[in-house]
Amino acid sequence: APASSSKAAAAEPGAEEAEPLVVKDAADAAAGDSDAEDDGEGDSDSDSMDSERAALDEAADADSSSGDSEDDAPRNRIGNVPLEWYKDEDHVGYDLAGERVMRTLSTSEIDNLLESKDNPDAWRTIKDHKNQRQIVLTDTDLEIIRRIRQGAYPNAQTDTHEMVEYENPDAKIHPLSGQLPPKRRFIPSKWERMKVKKIVALLREGKIKPKPPPPPEVWDLWADDEPKKRKGPRALPAPKMALPGHAESYNPPSEYLFTEEERKAWEDADETERAISHIPKKFDCLRRVPAYKEFITERFHRCLDLYLVPRALKQKMNVDPESLLPKLPSPKDLRPFPTHISVSYDGHRGLVRSVSVDSTGQWLATVSSDQTLIIWEVSTGRPVRSA
Repeated sequence: APASSSKAAAAEPGAEEAEPLVVKDAADAAAGDSDAEDDGEGDSDSDSMDSERAALDEAADADSSSGDSEDDAPRNRIGNVPLEWYKDEDHVGYDLAGERVMRTLSTSEIDNLLESKDNPDAWRTIKDHKNQRQIVLTDTDLEIIRRIRQGAYPNAQTDTHEMVEYENPDAKIHPLSGQLPPKRRFIPSKWERMKVKKIVALLREGKIKPKPPPPPEVWDLWADDEPKKRKGPRALPAPKMALPGHAESYNPPSEYLFTEEERKAWEDADETERAISHIPKKFDCLRRVPAYKEFITERFHRCLDLYLVPRALKQKMNVDPESLLPKLPSPKDLRPFPTHISVSYDGHRGLVRSVSVDSTGQWLATVSSDQTLIIWEVSTGRPVRSA
């Protein structure tokens, strides 16, 4: 009994000592759970912050990709000015800072040939002469160029049938697909069915026959020359009518109106010798102009001209108009010619109205608007007499 009691007593302190360990483990577990919850909350907060940061980075990348990069931005800021204006200069324009864009690309064919032998990417390199730089095309650029040359869309993912509207309420009247309707939706009308039925009946009866094939073209196989096909004459332009002038006006100037003598001469002359086909008359307004009695006759003669026009070809001489003008000598060959005033005749206060030269060429008489007459000596310009 004492032994058993001693064992129990020995076991009880162990049990009492074991409880704090269990309690400690539970406390540690609780603390661990709370730490795990805190870590979970921290992880969720960090994940949300990371997602927000990633969204901001994507937006920044989208903004940066939407605009032109510094490498793709044009250096030359001259606008639509032709580069031919800079062909004699050592630069081709000015950049954003106002500095000159110097000419660095070579336009020599020999340099381009040597560069193509040394540079393996020369076949995919293009030269931007306006910005003076070389651009190497990527595989994507080459694929886009290949698709465009084949008549396809640049992007292979382009769907030509589907149409997507992005928050556009005004476009709801349009269909969402541009594809053609299927054949099962086609229902012929009653009249079309009757017309097709009638044509089929005529075909079965043999009343409608297909067009016979053209006869085969036969020629001599052993002939030396092939048969020449004769071509008809080319169409000639119809004769043009004379354009109306002032005499055809309903209110012509007075100098175009006939006098009594001119009217009598016009009436006595033959129709083929008359300068104009009618007598000019003057009216106050257009509504008072009567009907032209020779209208039908003139139209008939015009139709005869069109019908009986001679269908003859005329050889046109190709002569340069400038070759018909005389060659004028150069002003350098005409020197020496007067370049300064040698003699001046001063004495009149008004404009000179008349000049008379003596038959001997020694004296000169002038009259001006100030009512003065002066006789000059031609060689010296000295006034001899004035009145």
